Amino acid sequence: MVWFNDRKNVGVIDALDEGRLSVHGDDFLPGHLPEGRCKGLSVTFTIAGDEPTRRAIGVSVVPEPVTKRARLHRRHSPCVGCSIEQSLAGQCETA
Repeated sequence: MVWFNDRKNVGVIDALDEGRLSVHGDDFLPGHLPEGRCKGLSVTFTIAGDEPTRRAIGVSVVPEPVTKRARLHRRHSPCVGCSIEQSLAGQCETA
């Protein structure tokens, strides 16, 4: 997606091999109309019409993959009487 103006309800999609295509807000599938900045947004679509009136129809936004953050893993919890530093250094009283 190159841009979409939600006030005018029109935009442009870069179809790589096919060049740039115009897109109207009505050509998006329900729930897929872009909001805010959309430059670089991945979309799928079908090309309709012939030159010079070619346009994208059936446009849907490709969902971004959900990335999970790594969690800190500890060997064991520190004892009541030990500090975290002692526990991580293997100097825990119960070790």
